[in-house]
Amino acid sequence: MGIRYGSVGVEATRIIPPAPAAGGPASPWTDVSLSASNLIQDPASIISSASYGPTTTVVLGSGDPGNIKGAVGPFTPDCPLWDWEIDSSFNYQTAGTVIVELSFTGTPNDGYLIYVGMYDGTLTGSGATKQHGIYASIQVQAGSTGTQFIAATPWNGDAADTVVANGGSLSIALGSDGDLNCLRDPLIRSTSNTGPAYGRVNSSRNPSGVWAGTNVRGFLAIGATASRTGGTFSDLKVRHVVLPML
Repeated sequence: MGIRYGSVGVEATRIIPPAPAAGGPASPWTDVSLSASNLIQDPASIISSASYGPTTTVVLGSGDPGNIKGAVGPFTPDCPLWDWEIDSSFNYQTAGTVIVELSFTGTPNDGYLIYVGMYDGTLTGSGATKQHGIYASIQVQAGSTGTQFIAATPWNGDAADTVVANGGSLSIALGSDGDLNCLRDPLIRSTSNTGPAYGRVNSSRNPSGVWAGTNVRGFLAIGATASRTGGTFSDLKVRHVVLPML
Protein backbone atom coordinates (compact mmCIF):
# COMPACT_ATOMS: atom_id res chain seq x y z
CA MET A 1 0.00 0.00 0.00
CA GLY A 2 1.46 3.41 -0.96
CA ILE A 3 1.06 6.54 1.14
CA ARG A 4 1.53 9.75 -0.83
CA TYR A 5 2.81 12.90 0.75
CA GLY A 6 4.89 15.94 -0.11
CA SER A 7 5.25 19.72 0.02
CA VAL A 8 3.88 22.10 -2.59
CA GLY A 9 4.89 20.93 -6.03
CA VAL A 10 6.56 17.81 -4.71
CA GLU A 11 5.00 14.41 -4.23
CA ALA A 12 6.51 11.17 -3.05
CA THR A 13 5.30 7.70 -2.24
CA ARG A 14 6.44 5.69 0.76
CA ILE A 15 5.78 1.97 0.59
CA ILE A 16 4.92 0.30 3.88
CA PRO A 17 5.20 -3.49 3.81
CA PRO A 18 1.89 -5.18 4.73
CA ALA A 19 1.60 -7.04 8.00
CA PRO A 20 2.45 -10.72 7.56
CA ALA A 21 -0.37 -13.21 7.39
CA ALA A 22 -0.63 -15.85 10.10
CA GLY A 23 2.14 -18.34 9.50
CA GLY A 24 3.71 -16.04 6.91
CA PRO A 25 7.11 -14.36 6.85
CA ALA A 26 8.25 -12.25 9.79
CA SER A 27 7.74 -8.50 9.69
CA PRO A 28 10.77 -6.56 8.42
CA TRP A 29 10.27 -3.99 11.20
CA THR A 30 12.43 -3.98 14.34
CA ASP A 31 10.54 -2.92 17.46
CA VAL A 32 12.75 -0.96 19.85
CA SER A 33 12.46 -1.69 23.56
CA LEU A 34 13.95 1.33 25.30
CA SER A 35 15.64 1.13 28.69
CA ALA A 36 17.35 3.58 31.01
CA SER A 37 20.65 2.81 29.27
CA ASN A 38 19.29 4.28 26.02
CA LEU A 39 19.04 7.72 27.63
CA ILE A 40 22.30 9.31 26.53
CA GLN A 41 21.61 12.80 27.89
CA ASP A 42 19.29 14.90 30.04
CA PRO A 43 21.42 17.99 30.75
CA ALA A 44 18.69 19.85 32.61
CA SER A 45 17.73 16.80 34.70
CA ILE A 46 14.16 17.50 33.60
CA ILE A 47 12.97 13.87 33.60
CA SER A 48 10.98 13.21 36.77
CA SER A 49 10.33 9.52 36.07
CA ALA A 50 10.26 7.03 33.24
CA SER A 51 8.81 3.56 32.70
CA TYR A 52 10.75 1.71 30.00
CA GLY A 53 10.12 -1.26 27.74
CA PRO A 54 8.42 -1.92 24.39
CA THR A 55 6.08 0.88 25.49
CA THR A 56 7.75 3.78 27.30
CA THR A 57 6.16 6.54 29.38
CA VAL A 58 8.17 9.62 30.36
CA VAL A 59 7.23 12.31 32.90
CA LEU A 60 8.97 15.68 32.67
CA GLY A 61 9.12 18.19 35.48
CA SER A 62 8.48 21.89 35.00
CA GLY A 63 11.24 23.98 33.48
CA ASP A 64 13.14 24.35 30.23
CA PRO A 65 14.03 20.91 28.84
CA GLY A 66 16.31 22.27 26.09
CA ASN A 67 15.80 21.38 22.44
CA ILE A 68 17.34 19.71 19.40
CA LYS A 69 19.16 22.87 18.29
CA GLY A 70 20.81 23.62 21.59
CA ALA A 71 22.54 26.83 22.49
CA VAL A 72 24.09 28.99 19.76
CA GLY A 73 27.81 28.30 19.64
CA PRO A 74 28.16 24.62 20.44
CA PHE A 75 25.09 23.77 18.31
CA THR A 76 24.63 20.60 20.33
CA PRO A 77 21.20 19.23 21.37
CA ASP A 78 20.60 20.00 25.05
CA CYS A 79 17.30 18.15 25.60
CA PRO A 80 16.54 14.60 26.80
CA LEU A 81 17.62 12.22 24.05
CA TRP A 82 17.48 8.44 23.73
CA ASP A 83 19.21 6.48 20.99
CA TRP A 84 19.56 2.90 19.75
CA GLU A 85 21.51 0.97 17.16
CA ILE A 86 20.01 0.47 13.72
CA ASP A 87 23.14 -1.03 12.16
CA SER A 88 26.74 -0.74 13.37
CA SER A 89 28.06 -1.81 9.94
CA PHE A 90 25.62 -0.05 7.64
CA ASN A 91 26.08 -0.70 3.91
CA TYR A 92 25.13 2.44 1.99
CA GLN A 93 25.46 0.66 -1.35
CA THR A 94 22.96 -2.14 -0.68
CA ALA A 95 20.45 -0.19 1.44
CA GLY A 96 17.67 1.76 -0.22
CA THR A 97 15.60 3.51 2.45
CA VAL A 98 15.64 3.61 6.26
CA ILE A 99 12.45 4.45 8.17
CA VAL A 100 11.98 5.26 11.86
CA GLU A 101 8.44 5.52 13.25
CA LEU A 102 7.09 6.70 16.59
CA SER A 103 3.60 6.40 18.06
CA PHE A 104 2.24 7.68 21.38
CA THR A 105 -1.13 8.10 23.10
CA GLY A 106 -0.87 11.53 24.73
CA THR A 107 1.35 14.43 25.80
CA PRO A 108 1.31 17.41 28.17
CA ASN A 109 -0.84 20.34 27.04
CA ASP A 110 2.06 22.69 26.48
CA GLY A 111 4.38 23.68 23.63
CA TYR A 112 6.68 20.66 23.60
CA LEU A 113 8.35 19.21 20.52
CA ILE A 114 8.94 15.50 19.94
CA TYR A 115 11.75 14.50 17.59
CA VAL A 116 12.71 11.19 15.93
CA GLY A 117 15.53 10.65 13.48
CA MET A 118 18.78 9.01 12.50
CA TYR A 119 22.42 9.99 12.96
CA ASP A 120 25.98 8.71 12.81
CA GLY A 121 26.44 8.60 16.59
CA THR A 122 27.94 12.11 16.91
CA LEU A 123 25.96 14.92 18.58
CA THR A 124 28.62 17.59 19.02
CA GLY A 125 29.76 20.10 16.41
CA SER A 126 29.38 23.69 15.27
CA GLY A 127 28.50 25.49 12.07
CA ALA A 128 28.39 23.11 9.09
CA THR A 129 29.68 20.25 11.24
CA LYS A 130 26.34 20.00 13.01
CA GLN A 131 25.06 17.87 10.13
CA HIS A 132 25.63 14.47 11.76
CA GLY A 133 21.95 13.51 11.57
CA ILE A 134 18.46 14.42 10.36
CA TYR A 135 15.20 14.47 12.32
CA ALA A 136 11.42 14.73 12.07
CA SER A 137 9.53 16.85 14.60
CA ILE A 138 5.98 17.52 15.78
CA GLN A 139 4.81 20.34 18.04
CA VAL A 140 2.30 18.64 20.30
CA GLN A 141 -0.31 21.39 20.71
CA ALA A 142 -0.56 22.47 17.05
CA GLY A 143 0.69 19.41 15.17
CA SER A 144 3.30 21.47 13.30
CA THR A 145 5.43 18.96 11.38
CA GLY A 146 9.05 19.68 10.53
CA THR A 147 12.47 18.38 9.56
CA GLN A 148 16.06 19.58 9.69
CA PHE A 149 19.63 18.60 10.51
CA ILE A 150 20.44 17.84 14.13
CA ALA A 151 21.27 21.08 15.98
CA ALA A 152 19.11 23.27 13.73
CA THR A 153 15.58 24.69 14.08
CA PRO A 154 12.91 22.61 12.30
CA TRP A 155 11.63 23.68 8.88
CA ASN A 156 7.87 23.07 8.93
CA GLY A 157 5.53 21.87 6.20
CA ASP A 158 1.86 20.95 6.54
CA ALA A 159 0.61 20.52 10.12
CA ALA A 160 -1.47 17.67 11.47
CA ASP A 161 -3.47 18.63 14.58
CA THR A 162 -3.01 18.52 18.33
CA VAL A 163 -1.71 15.24 19.72
CA VAL A 164 -2.16 16.22 23.37
CA ALA A 165 -5.29 14.29 24.31
CA ASN A 166 -5.39 11.42 21.83
CA GLY A 167 -1.81 11.00 20.67
CA GLY A 168 -0.58 10.29 17.17
CA SER A 169 2.46 9.19 15.22
CA LEU A 170 5.55 10.55 13.48
CA SER A 171 7.76 8.93 10.85
CA ILE A 172 10.94 9.80 8.94
CA ALA A 173 12.29 8.07 5.84
CA LEU A 174 15.86 8.72 4.65
CA GLY A 175 17.41 7.53 1.42
CA SER A 176 20.80 5.82 1.39
CA ASP A 177 23.39 7.55 -0.82
CA GLY A 178 25.79 4.86 -2.04
CA ASP A 179 28.16 7.42 -3.60
CA LEU A 180 28.46 9.78 -0.63
CA ASN A 181 27.99 7.20 2.17
CA CYS A 182 25.30 8.99 4.14
CA LEU A 183 21.56 9.06 4.72
CA ARG A 184 19.79 12.06 3.20
CA ASP A 185 16.65 13.79 1.85
CA PRO A 186 13.98 13.28 4.56
CA LEU A 187 10.34 12.41 3.88
CA ILE A 188 8.22 13.10 6.96
CA ARG A 189 4.66 12.16 7.84
CA SER A 190 2.70 12.82 11.03
CA THR A 191 -0.72 11.77 12.25
CA SER A 192 -2.97 13.25 14.93
CA ASN A 193 -5.58 10.88 16.31
CA THR A 194 -7.72 13.96 16.88
CA GLY A 195 -9.67 14.24 13.64
CA PRO A 196 -7.71 12.33 12.46
CA ALA A 197 -5.43 14.81 10.73
CA TYR A 198 -2.23 14.34 8.77
CA GLY A 199 0.93 16.42 8.44
CA ARG A 200 3.79 16.13 5.99
CA VAL A 201 7.01 17.74 4.87
CA ASN A 202 9.92 16.72 2.66
CA SER A 203 13.24 18.40 2.05
CA SER A 204 16.60 18.05 0.34
CA ARG A 205 19.11 17.61 3.15
CA ASN A 206 22.56 16.27 2.26
CA PRO A 207 25.00 15.83 5.17
CA SER A 208 27.83 14.36 3.04
CA GLY A 209 31.28 15.37 4.16
CA VAL A 210 30.06 15.54 7.76
CA TRP A 211 28.10 12.30 8.25
CA ALA A 212 30.81 9.76 8.95
CA GLY A 213 31.21 6.01 9.36
CA THR A 214 28.84 3.07 9.24
CA ASN A 215 27.33 3.29 12.74
CA VAL A 216 23.75 4.31 11.90
CA ARG A 217 21.64 4.98 14.99
CA GLY A 218 18.05 6.03 15.63
CA PHE A 219 17.06 8.59 18.23
CA LEU A 220 14.07 9.99 20.11
CA ALA A 221 14.15 13.36 21.85
CA ILE A 222 11.75 15.69 23.67
CA GLY A 223 12.31 19.43 23.94
CA ALA A 224 10.88 22.94 23.86
CA THR A 225 11.99 26.46 23.08
CA ALA A 226 11.29 27.82 26.58
CA SER A 227 10.22 26.74 30.06
CA ARG A 228 7.17 24.44 30.16
CA THR A 229 4.81 23.14 32.82
CA GLY A 230 5.84 19.48 32.64
CA GLY A 231 3.67 16.39 32.31
CA THR A 232 3.43 12.90 30.84
CA PHE A 233 4.33 11.54 27.41
CA SER A 234 2.36 8.30 27.30
CA ASP A 235 2.93 4.97 25.57
CA LEU A 236 5.86 5.90 23.34
CA LYS A 237 6.65 3.15 20.83
CA VAL A 238 9.47 3.24 18.28
CA ARG A 239 10.47 0.94 15.45
CA HIS A 240 12.71 1.00 12.39
CA VAL A 241 13.24 -0.82 9.11
CA VAL A 242 16.02 -0.90 6.52
CA LEU A 243 14.66 -1.56 3.04
CA PRO A 244 17.30 -2.96 0.67
CA MET A 245 17.77 -2.12 -2.97
CA LEU A 246 16.70 -4.85 -5.39
